[in-house]
Amino acid sequence: MNPIKELGAKLVRDSKLNEEFSAQRGLINQLFPFIYEASKRMSCRAICRWMENNDTKLSVATVARALRNPQPYWQDIYDDVEPAALIFAGAHDIDVRALLADHETFFNLVHENNTFPAPEERGSEHPQFSQEEYMDACAKLQEDWFSMPPPVIEICLANVPDENKIFVEETSEPEAIVLTEDSRLKVAAE
Repeated sequence: MNPIKELGAKLVRDSKLNEEFSAQRGLINQLFPFIYEASKRMSCRAICRWMENNDTKLSVATVARALRNPQPYWQDIYDDVEPAALIFAGAHDIDVRALLADHETFFNLVHENNTFPAPEERGSEHPQFSQEEYMDACAKLQEDWFSMPPPVIEICLANVPDENKIFVEETSEPEAIVLTEDSRLKVAAE
């Protein structure tokens, strides 16, 4: 076998043995909100050094690339918690984005009321869900959304389009341009 092919085969064989890499592959996605907040005071290199001192390896290039193009990370974070937010907001008849923007509302509803809303309290327009689904939604929001620093939550919401504010005007019939004999003559003359 040619030496370059041998080197390539060894690379593939060693990559399969490298469990550390595969375990840390999605790490940037989970740490992004915290890296983003830290980047206001630390360089990419300093963040990577800090991570390595805490037994976590991320390359400077990975961190820099994520900070240069944060939109997909914000969208992934929002998409991850949105189903839980829909369940919780539906149970308490509040707007999803208003819920996600206000941690006090969430904690008051969870800790002070500490009750699972009965189906008649939820209204008929909200889909039915079990108490287990509701409790899972509470845990998901608390662990994955409200554990982020408040400024990061604001930035995430600002970077994710609000589907309620996107309006598409739909008509039942396609628009048609009607040409009259006079308009054809004017276009031909020009």
